[in-house]
Amino acid sequence: MADEHHSKIDFSFLSEEAVQNHFADLNIELLKGAHIQKDAFYLFSLLQDKERDLQHYYISLYGLELTRGANGNETYYYLDFTEQGKGKLSKQERYRELSTLNIVMGILLLKMYYDKYFDFQKIIHWTDIEQQINDSENSTNLKSMFFEEQREFYSEAEWLQVKKRIGNCLKEFEVLGWITRIPSQSQETLSFSIKESIHRFAKLYENELVHFDEFVNAYQKQSGK
Repeated sequence: MADEHHSKIDFSFLSEEAVQNHFADLNIELLKGAHIQKDAFYLFSLLQDKERDLQHYYISLYGLELTRGANGNETYYYLDFTEQGKGKLSKQERYRELSTLNIVMGILLLKMYYDKYFDFQKIIHWTDIEQQINDSENSTNLKSMFFEEQREFYSEAEWLQVKKRIGNCLKEFEVLGWITRIPSQSQETLSFSIKESIHRFAKLYENELVHFDEFVNAYQKQSGK
C-alpha cells in the first residue's frame, strides 16, 4: 500500500516559483542535518507553506521523515530516520554521528541553555565555558575530557588548545542549526547563541545526559586516559 501511495504523489509543487527560489538551499541544509528555525526566514516559510508536500518528497525519495519539533513558542524542522532504519542515507559516508567530544560539548551547551532559560537570547561567551569547566558540578568530567590531567590551574597554551577543539565542535553545531556564531573582529572572541533546536540533541543523547558520569568513565577506559 505504501508503494502504491508514493507512486501517486504529485511533485508538481516543485515547479512553483516560490519553491524554486529556495528549495535548493533548503534541500542542502536539511540533508546536511540542519535544524531550520524561523531565523532562516525563507527556508522556514517554505517548510511551513509546503510541509505536507515536502514530507511526501523526503519519505519517497530518501526514506526520511521531515519532522516538526517544538520547544516553548519556537518551532523547528529537521529530517529524521524512520523506525525501519536510515533510509537512503544508510551508507555510513552519507550520515554522521557526533563524536564523543561533540556529545560532551552538546551536554555542556544544554546545561548552559537551561542556566539562561529566562533570557530572551541564550548568548554564551568563552568565559562562560571556562567557568563551566573550572567550577561547575561537572567540572571533574569536563576537565578529564578537555585536558590531559586533572589540575586546579592550566596554562594559557593549554587553554588555547581547548578553545580550538571547542571551536571545531561549534562549527559542526552551527551546521546542524543548534547555535549561531556571533561575528567578531577579534579572533580571540568566541561568542554564540544557543537555539531552541538544541532540544533535538537532548532527544538523541538522552542516555548520555542521564548517565553522564558513566559515559565519561567508559570513554576514559576505552581511550586509556
